[in-house]
Amino acid sequence: MKKDLVGKFLTFTLNGEKKNISGVVLSYNNDWTLIKQCNDYLIDGYVVLRNDTYLNYIQGEYELRAMKILTLKKYDYKNEPVIPISNLDNIIEYISKKHFLFSLDVKDGDAFDVVKFRNKINGKYNLDELMPNGNFRDLLCFSKTVFRVIRFDTDYMNSLKLITNFD
Repeated sequence: MKKDLVGKFLTFTLNGEKKNISGVVLSYNNDWTLIKQCNDYLIDGYVVLRNDTYLNYIQGEYELRAMKILTLKKYDYKNEPVIPISNLDNIIEYISKKHFLFSLDVKDGDAFDVVKFRNKINGKYNLDELMPNGNFRDLLCFSKTVFRVIRFDTDYMNSLKLITNFD
């Protein structure tokens, strides 16, 4: 990805996913791209994409119009907080401390798990899965390769936090 794409509205087509991800690129490095997600011209959380997850990105008529609308709404990507994406551990630590919940897309792109980070043991990330009723169940254990698309600070997750006991 070229540095001059930071601040641009792009749509990413993903390997193995049915749905694309659109939003403003906030930062990137060799491994990760951070996007302020936008759906139907509404800002809704952040997405961190592992760079080998997407096939390509598009900046066509829709994307140019969306950026124009966001600008008219006074959105400025320069006002976004600095979110560390240097490596997966820094990403998970930031999200866990600041936002508590995040989601991981499953491979078919039809569903995702909302989780909270528990710990990392022997290179495996242990996560508690949050159900739509606000209760936690099941310990999920994943290697870093599962972390392809990470979403956080979305309206859905923030709504779940309202009914969740954070003991």
